[in-house]
Order: sequence, then C-alpha cells, then structure tokens
Amino acid sequence: YIHIFGAYFGLAVCFFLTDYKATAHPDNISCYTSDLFAFAGTLFLWLLWPSFNAAIAPTGIERVRAVVNTVISLTGATVMSFVCSRLLSSYGY
Repeated sequence: YIHIFGAYFGLAVCFFLTDYKATAHPDNISCYTSDLFAFAGTLFLWLLWPSFNAAIAPTGIERVRAVVNTVISLTGATVMSFVCSRLLSSYGY
C-alpha cells in the first residue's frame, strides 16, 4: 500500500505545483539525451525486473510464474499508458 500512496501523492504534488507557464515553456521539450536515457531505463526495466521479482521464489515453477506475471503486468502497463495518453491528450484525437 505504501507504493500506491507514494505514486498518488507524487502525482497530486506534481498536479498542484505545475502551472501552465511551466508546461508551455519552450525548454519543456524532449531532446536526444533525455530520450536516450528514457530508452535505456525502459530497456533495463524490461530486462532485469522479471528476474529481480523471481529471485525469491522457492522452486522452478514459481520462478517461471513470477517472470511470466511480471512480463504480463509490464505489457499491460505499457498498453494502458498508450491508451490513456491517447484518450487524455489535448490534441483531440
């Protein structure tokens, strides 16, 4: 439960502390370096997180189940990120 609280607390703080001027500022765009670091972080997450989750499983089948469940949850989170981004974008698509 502490992770859910931390996630929603961080989103609420960002929502209340960010104004339109900061969002519309010309420096608030992506660049090659930030895109490269985001890609590297995503790659490490997808490659290392399933084995990290399966490390404490006692036997082989539980480890496989932990890896499969982690990959399924990462896939679901990725798909929902794209869906929510599309639905909540201000472009009106």
